[in-house]
Amino acid sequence: MSPYIIVTLVLISMFLQMTRNESEECHHTFDVIAVRMCPTSRKEYDMEARRKKCSKLASKRNCSDSIEFKYHCVINSYRNNFFEVCAPEKKIFGFCTEYNEGGNIVQGQQSAQCNNTFPKCAAAYKSWQSFLYQDCYKLVPTTEITEISTDSDNKVKDSNLNIRAIWIPILVFVILVLILVIVFGRKT
Repeated sequence: MSPYIIVTLVLISMFLQMTRNESEECHHTFDVIAVRMCPTSRKEYDMEARRKKCSKLASKRNCSDSIEFKYHCVINSYRNNFFEVCAPEKKIFGFCTEYNEGGNIVQGQQSAQCNNTFPKCAAAYKSWQSFLYQDCYKLVPTTEITEISTDSDNKVKDSNLNIRAIWIPILVFVILVLILVIVFGRKT
């Protein structure tokens, strides 16, 4: 196989890997903060959403315009905290909405299936509309709520992303130069 074809395939593979990492990052949540309570009405939700400015924050992350980040206030997967997060809207089917700290995503909480008694919530709804289903918030015992701010964790993640954004192109360039030196060094 020609060295030029190999170099081209390696570069294409590296480019695809870099773009995949960026798009995966844009599907995760950010600006995650533990709070004592979540909005109980559309008016409160709108007020908190304006304060949080998720769409403005998302534009600073260079995410695609097709990914719209919305304000969410949801329980966590351990049912011991409420979290405000900026996240892409998801369709939730038959469960309460949760923020999963490990995966850094908003999703349906599999152990909190909606029903006619408790917790009451729609068979299908948009993840940011969790304020409409107050029973889901009642899954968090108020005596167990702990104050945890993951804002500093997000700053660390953001700085790691910035470092990656600098070092990945440098590494690609160095590898490309090494490959070219090896390929053209053999010909002379």
